[in-house]
Amino acid sequence: MTLLRRAALNNRIVAGAVVSTGGGVVGVSNLFAGDGASADAAWAGALTEAAARWPDLDVVGYEGGADLDTALRSGFTAVGPLRVWLRTSEATRHLRRRTE
Repeated sequence: MTLLRRAALNNRIVAGAVVSTGGGVVGVSNLFAGDGASADAAWAGALTEAAARWPDLDVVGYEGGADLDTALRSGFTAVGPLRVWLRTSEATRHLRRRTE
C-alpha cells in the first residue's frame, strides 16, 4: 500500500511512504517528505495510518544516517545493522538443474 499526503491548500502530494505487511509486522519504506512537510511529520502520518489499519502489529523499517535519527525521534528503536542477502542467478540455475 502506498500512502500519500496532500497539502490542504494546494492539493499537492507533500509526503508519502510504502507500507506493507508480512511476517506478522508492518514494514515502512521509501518514506519521503517534500515541499511543505517535515520528515518528522511524514513519519507521524505513516505511523498513524499503519496503527489505524493494523493496530496489533509491530512496525519495522530500515534507515540510516539522518533518516535513522528521524525514525528514532518517532519512537523506533535501533536493533542492529541491516544485512542484505544475495542469491546469484547462477546459484539459482544450479538448483533448478538439480531438481529437473
